[in-house]
Amino acid sequence: MREMAAKTIYVMFYAGAIEGSDCWVRPSQVTDMTDEQALLTDTESRKAWVKIKRVFGLVIDFGTS
Repeated sequence: MREMAAKTIYVMFYAGAIEGSDCWVRPSQVTDMTDEQALLTDTESRKAWVKIKRVFGLVIDFGTS
């Protein structure tokens, strides 16, 4: 359980899904994250990963209301 919680937080940071960013992650993005991808920490690699994951899945924006 702790490992999945830590992975979830890591993926949220990796994707830039932090308060005020208007960026969201799905549970499948957490389970799709690989160790190899996690090693690619440059901005372009992170943005490309987020973009690919958004193309192949639904991104739900719950807004601020």
